[in-house]
Amino acid sequence: MNTIDYFKLQAKNLHKDFKTKTPPVNKAATAFLFEYAPKYFDVEMVIANFHIDEENFTLMNAQHVIAKIANFDNWASLLKASPAELELAQLLYDYQHRIDIVGWQFYIADAQSMNREELDAEIQVDIFKKMVIEEDIFDDQVIESYLLKHYEIEISDSGRDRTSTNRVVNQREDWTTKEVIIKDKQKYLDEKYPFGEIPKLTDEKYCLHCGKVITVGDYKVFIDDLDSELIFCPNAPKCDGTVIDWLPVNYQKSK
Repeated sequence: MNTIDYFKLQAKNLHKDFKTKTPPVNKAATAFLFEYAPKYFDVEMVIANFHIDEENFTLMNAQHVIAKIANFDNWASLLKASPAELELAQLLYDYQHRIDIVGWQFYIADAQSMNREELDAEIQVDIFKKMVIEEDIFDDQVIESYLLKHYEIEISDSGRDRTSTNRVVNQREDWTTKEVIIKDKQKYLDEKYPFGEIPKLTDEKYCLHCGKVITVGDYKVFIDDLDSELIFCPNAPKCDGTVIDWLPVNYQKSK
């Protein structure tokens, strides 16, 4: 199934969920006009966030909502998007329980500031797969999802219970016992750096977390509880900033 057809299916499923509406048993007990028995979406959250007219919800309305959740202005914009933009949109849609649109936009804005270049959709797809799917670096955040499947408990490969609203928070202080000693730091950076222009070991960056200017070559690497290697600020473990928190030095001077 191509991405356009995938989003068409999501819109149909949302429309089906709205068709389950029935008059409420107790009108005083609900802020909505109807009660729903949805299979796919948190209908009440959709209604509240998108100001839905419950009495006149059409398939076209459903398409608009899906487009907005996927970070497009409207359905027409979704249909005109490039393959890379559509792939990124599907990632944001499918993993909305890990990071929301606003969070992703802030993350990319920081990355663009750090790299001094705009990151196109194709590069963002690679970053998303690495940082959100593989590394799951935002797992200390509680993110609401419009998709009911994200509220089902999933057992991770490590046997750990995970839900979108009750995620296990990594304890950074535990990572001090799992530091990885890197012999060839430039080679490691060349292979693991998640963004476009790879810095030199002699470059200086401003760490947003500890507020200090650091030398890139002094970075540290730790393994988290999911066995993922993360590049940390040289001041770790006192500072829990990772490579995404490194900004140009002039950012510090402009504050």
